[in-house]
Amino acid sequence: MKPVFSARLLHKNPHAWPWRLALCWMIVLLPLVGSAKSVTAAEVMEFAEEEVKERLALLDQSLLEHRLDDAVRRLIQYHLRYPNQTARNVGRAVAYFPIFEAELAAAGLPATLKYLPVIESALLPRALSRVGAEGLWQFMPYTAPEYGLRIDSLVDERLDAQLATQAAIRYLQSAHEYLGDWSLAIAAYNCGKGRANRAKRRSGGRNFWSARRHFPRETRNYVPAFIAAVYLTEFYAAHGIAPDLPSLDEQLLERMVVYEPLSFYRIAQVTDLSVEFIQQLNPAYLRGYLPGYRGGHNLLLPERVMPAVRTYLTRYGHLQDEPALPWASVLQLPPSGLSYQDDYHRILSFPTPGDSLESIAERLQLSVSQLSIWNNLSPLDTLTGDDAISYYRVANYRRLPERSAPAEIELLAANQTHLPESINTAQHELTARTIFLTLTKRQKPSQVLERYQNLDAKTFLLVNEIEDDGTLPAGTRLELGACSTVVNKP
Repeated sequence: MKPVFSARLLHKNPHAWPWRLALCWMIVLLPLVGSAKSVTAAEVMEFAEEEVKERLALLDQSLLEHRLDDAVRRLIQYHLRYPNQTARNVGRAVAYFPIFEAELAAAGLPATLKYLPVIESALLPRALSRVGAEGLWQFMPYTAPEYGLRIDSLVDERLDAQLATQAAIRYLQSAHEYLGDWSLAIAAYNCGKGRANRAKRRSGGRNFWSARRHFPRETRNYVPAFIAAVYLTEFYAAHGIAPDLPSLDEQLLERMVVYEPLSFYRIAQVTDLSVEFIQQLNPAYLRGYLPGYRGGHNLLLPERVMPAVRTYLTRYGHLQDEPALPWASVLQLPPSGLSYQDDYHRILSFPTPGDSLESIAERLQLSVSQLSIWNNLSPLDTLTGDDAISYYRVANYRRLPERSAPAEIELLAANQTHLPESINTAQHELTARTIFLTLTKRQKPSQVLERYQNLDAKTFLLVNEIEDDGTLPAGTRLELGACSTVVNKP
């Protein structure tokens, strides 16, 4: 659990590390050098310092005192001079803040803690430090299991947004109970509970500001970085920064728990999403499939495709071997969710007297963060009846494609040979005049024979190359014979 703003750690994403390196040096060198354009601090920040203090005073002071000290001021100045990273962070927050907010609320922790991943990982789910900390919350591989995260050759739960948030909550709860103050708990997330306690003891103080000079240098800048991240993410719109939003398929997400093994290939066929996009949303699965461990696995996908996934799992999720489905080839699927913007619609809502973003979000069952970012507002802004609040809903849900009957069925119909009504077409397949049965559970050949009349046992065993009455696994495909001679017993 190391900060992105640290001078000792860099993100290994080649597109992301230069700005962090520049920021690290900026913390040290900004007071010593002027800008190339000789821009004053007031011109860079583009607001009066008193306005910044007033905005910081609106934030949750019970968590920590949001001071505008020199370090906080320098960080805000830097990011306003180079606003692209803030725009990207705010854009990613639409997807991840709802997850953080829900877990923090369930645990009874302050919602402001959701900003920690902004400085830990820049809200990049695969952020990797050079010392091995990984994920949104930057857990080290040897501390992750201590907080309930599994790491093996198939899964790395540090990369699961919900599970990593739950693990971070366990750490923060423990740190707060041990240190008695949230600002010290935030500092401990960077330097550890032991160092934070030593700084507290040596200073005789009870919060970060009173103990600051006794912390390691990296941690002395960590809490100011947290305050700057909170300020910039809350009040970016006041400085003309527009969020760099991803596609709506990456914003309106839904999580479900899957208990059976399930491959990304099959999810792609069911949802019409690419394997690469599914992997992007579910980086915790290292081999391209959910392995089916006891307790289940989180699957995060666009909300609009979930009806298809739920239907598929209801019909086929219990099978040991996934059935062959005559749907789109994965190689023909689009590379991302960008081509599905038309499956969403934008809706306008007008506040009524007494409304706030929080009350509107609760009424619409949306995250406050989502609603504020979509409208370039701070959750602390006062609304009027003239403010049109926009939000997004799914317009077209993906449904599971029905399995079309093979062309041979038309031939059978022309010959007036009909499939008995008692035959379940979800389990049976017609080819010419032959019925094939796919077992939905483990069964013995004798049990199959008991279900069907006029089925010659010797022929059945010979055609299916069965030598004994051993149990057949679910998913086994058996030839039953001509449909005119097969009748399923009730």
